[in-house]
Amino acid sequence: MSTLQEIQEFYLKRHNTRVIEAKNGYAKLVMSVEENALNIYGIVHGGELFTLADNAGGIAGFSNGHEGLVTLSANINYLNAAKCKECIAIAQEVNSTRKTGVYDVCIYNEEELLLCKATFTYYYKKP
Repeated sequence: MSTLQEIQEFYLKRHNTRVIEAKNGYAKLVMSVEENALNIYGIVHGGELFTLADNAGGIAGFSNGHEGLVTLSANINYLNAAKCKECIAIAQEVNSTRKTGVYDVCIYNEEELLLCKATFTYYYKKP
């Protein structure tokens, strides 16, 4: 994948996610919650939130010109139940070297309640 548009068409669209903004190591993504994203309790499944966070961190890295990112490590803390129609992910670069980058990601509901907080480390396959 070489452009943000290609990434959106190929992957984000499958997860009902769109990029609102991406620049300078920052990204804001919104995921529309569909029934298939809910767990048996009617809240957004943790795996869906993790995927959104990983996508946001990756797009933030991509926005700084790093193509071919792969996740090296991730940590996520689920803070509140995700009973919502939209999840908003905000990713920000914390540190970047020639080969790796660290990104913090927070996911909120439409009422700005913090649902989870994550940290991702990516390996840059291409400089």
